[in-house]
Amino acid sequence: MTTKQIIAVILGVILLVGFGFVIARAIQSDAQEKDITFSILVKSPGEFTVDMTPKNEAGDAEVEVTKGTPAVFTITTVAIGGYDAKIHFSVSGLTEGTYSFSANDVAPGTPVTLTIQTSGMTSNTAYVCTLTASPV
Repeated sequence: MTTKQIIAVILGVILLVGFGFVIARAIQSDAQEKDITFSILVKSPGEFTVDMTPKNEAGDAEVEVTKGTPAVFTITTVAIGGYDAKIHFSVSGLTEGTYSFSANDVAPGTPVTLTIQTSGMTSNTAYVCTLTASPV
């Protein structure tokens, strides 16, 4: 590169929903413009814990109800190590529409109620389901 060449570097930082996009542009007087686009995923530090109540004697989340009576669980989360992203809940093992959350995509520490309608379930049957808590 000679002293007659001019070098210009333009940095633009755009932050969109937790993603940082940085565009670096290098321009020389006798060269074509070149763009390099890359992304940075900024994750929340730390992690979170999740728990459900009520529990049986073994410490597992469990509730006994009469058919037709809703089964109700309380879900609690705790942030660890500076975790600050929202948390999304989903359930597997149940038909869509038979359960609902009082809130979803919540900040850690926000209590959430999971209500399961039992009127369409078979009597004297134990349903084993999975609650998944995912960072948003």
